[in-house]
Amino acid sequence: MSFDYYSLRKYLAILYLNVFPKKIMRSLILYFLAPPLVFLVTQLTSSEEVMGEHKNGKLLRILGYSAAAIMSVAALALVITSL
Repeated sequence: MSFDYYSLRKYLAILYLNVFPKKIMRSLILYFLAPPLVFLVTQLTSSEEVMGEHKNGKLLRILGYSAAAIMSVAALALVITSL
């Protein structure tokens, strides 16, 4: 029985592809869901109707929307670079 490096590489590739797609898909879904969720949370916590006197101030509103924008740009960059 001879040792074939091609078969070993093929076997390792199959092993890798069968184990990690679930983790990759889970992280990609979270990566694309996070920006809209951050936007919604910022919008809700900035609303006086919802939060009353505990609503976000101007600085926290700016930081929340900025974080959502930066995360959206990063997600868009991921899509563009993977094409």
